Amino acid sequence: MKILNLNIFQIIFTIDLIVIGIIRIYFGKHRLKTQYKISINPIIERINSYLVSFGMIYFPLMNILFGYFGKFFIEIPNIFKIISSIIMTIDIIIFYLSHKDLADSWSPFLEIKDKQKLVKTGIYKYIRHPMYLSMWIFAIFEGFVLSNYFIGIFGVLTWANLYFVRVSNEEKMMLDTFGEEYEKYIENTGRLLPKIKKSKKL
Repeated sequence: MKILNLNIFQIIFTIDLIVIGIIRIYFGKHRLKTQYKISINPIIERINSYLVSFGMIYFPLMNILFGYFGKFFIEIPNIFKIISSIIMTIDIIIFYLSHKDLADSWSPFLEIKDKQKLVKTGIYKYIRHPMYLSMWIFAIFEGFVLSNYFIGIFGVLTWANLYFVRVSNEEKMMLDTFGEEYEKYIENTGRLLPKIKKSKKL
């Protein structure tokens, strides 16, 4: 099944990407009038973010629309592409909730605004970084959906670079800002997955 020379998996991927873009634009509009008192590694943050944009947005779209990186095509069974497409579409829910629950506390970079409060409700009641979980899912499965191992590998590498450079700095920034409140929050939540609490012995 093809529409405008796109197969169904490319269409689903493109729609997912459009929805993600709309979510980002909607929840990012507050940044234009927000003053930030803390900004960590702004240049490195922006460089790594631009690399992620190429790995997870621009290169996939260049592949879909213009056939770039076509020589890296790999045959993927349809059932696996169907499962991957479903996972990526469900992942949008995590992506949306992680923005909605942060509201105007969200920033695409390592920034703390004036009088910012620690968000511990909604999806953040269980996971400290649900947005990063969502991005990991997207990066891992995009190559399977598009049947392209360059897109898959480059997407994972650019996201992994940003994540592993950022996450420890972010948690240090949060500890410096919120102190004991964030320490207790760490004790009760997992970084990417809910923490399994040990049952108390009788």
